[in-house]
Amino acid sequence: MSKSAFAHLVNLLVPALESERVQNGKYNSRAQSLRASKAGEITTTMKVSMTLRWLAGGSYLDIVAHHGVSEASFWRCKNQVIDAILATDSLKIVFPSLDDSAALRDLARGFQAKSEQGVMRDVVGALDGILIDLEYVRYSDSPFPARFWT
Repeated sequence: MSKSAFAHLVNLLVPALESERVQNGKYNSRAQSLRASKAGEITTTMKVSMTLRWLAGGSYLDIVAHHGVSEASFWRCKNQVIDAILATDSLKIVFPSLDDSAALRDLARGFQAKSEQGVMRDVVGALDGILIDLEYVRYSDSPFPARFWT
């Protein structure tokens, strides 16, 4: 992630993260416990940095050592950032209606154009960093069960 993309993400998340931090001009009890670390206050930038590193597969032990926070503070920050991401409308995944075949074809063309040698045919969506347990589609359920896999 580029520095500018990271800064943009932090700016998008500030309203959701800061609204939890201060209520009526005072720190609320949950946020108050996050005010101090070895490096001082746990900033929104630190919270987002720790969460992204964890989501990318980083060990929480390395993250707390690098950022100078306690394990408990890391887990609270991580949960706050994930809640903020889920509460931020501009970060929501919007999928077109399955009835909108033109939009689905456009998505599929976009994925195919980005893939090497056009191997991603008929793909209309992808999530990175997540594994979803799916039931196998049987031949009796679909004439093309190989199209449904993760």
